[in-house]
Amino acid sequence: MGGSSEPRIALALGTRVERDEIPVLCGILYRGRFENEAIELVVCDVSAVQRHDAVVVEALARLQLTARRLGFRFEVHHASPLLRGLVGLMGLEEVLRLEALREAEEREEARGVEEVRDPRDLAF
Repeated sequence: MGGSSEPRIALALGTRVERDEIPVLCGILYRGRFENEAIELVVCDVSAVQRHDAVVVEALARLQLTARRLGFRFEVHHASPLLRGLVGLMGLEEVLRLEALREAEEREEARGVEEVRDPRDLAF
C-alpha cells in the first residue's frame, strides 16, 4: 500500500449507499484529477457501511473503474467479513481486492478484560 505522503483522494462511504449516489462519488474522482494532477491513489474506507448489498458492490466496482480510467490506483480499506463475502459471492474478489477489518485475534486485548471460557470445552 502507498506511503502516507503519497498524493491521494480519500473517500469514506456512509452507512448506506444509494444507486443515485454512485455518479456523485465518481465525480469526486474526476474533480480530484482536475484539482491535483499529482494524485496517484484513491483510498475508499468502507468501515461505516451497515447495509451490505449489491449497490455497495456496484459503487466499489464503478469507483475502481473510474479510478483506473483516471490513472489512479484504488484501494478499499476496512471491509467487513460480510462485505468481503458478498463480493466473493458476486465473483468479484479478484477485481475488488478488499482490505479486511482487523480480526478480533489481531486486536490487542483490552486491559482488565478476561476471555470467558466454557469449562466443558475440551479445547482449553
